[in-house]
Amino acid sequence: MDKLMDKFEVNGKEYRAVDLDFYFLAYLNKCGVQESNITSMAAIGCFLSYCSGMSEKEASDEISQHVINNKGEFPQDLINVYQKTLAESGFFRAILDRTNQTGQETEEENTEETPKKRTTKKSVTE
Repeated sequence: MDKLMDKFEVNGKEYRAVDLDFYFLAYLNKCGVQESNITSMAAIGCFLSYCSGMSEKEASDEISQHVINNKGEFPQDLINVYQKTLAESGFFRAILDRTNQTGQETEEENTEETPKKRTTKKSVTE
C-alpha cells in the first residue's frame, strides 16, 4: 500500500486503513473469525476495530449506529476500503495464492481416473 493509507468513514467519523499482515490474521482468529470468513461482516467489524483502536464491541456498536442513522445502509466506504486493503496486502495475497494453488492441485487429483473396484455377485444357492 502507498504511504497515504486509504481513509473511510463510519457513522460520520473518519478512520485510516492500516497494512494488513500476520498480526491482523491473528487478531481475526482471536475474535473468532476463520480464514475462510475473511470477507464476512465479522471480519469487517474487526477491521474497523483494528484500524481505530476500538474494542471489537465498540466497533460493532459504531457500525450498528451507522446502519441505524443511514436507514439500513451498511458503511460501504468501510467495506470497499477493507476489500482494497486485503487485495493490496502482500501477506494476504500470498495466502490466497497458496490457497488457490492447493485448490487447483486437489482439483487435478480428483479429475484423474481412479481405478474401479471389481464387485462380484454372490449366487444364492438353495
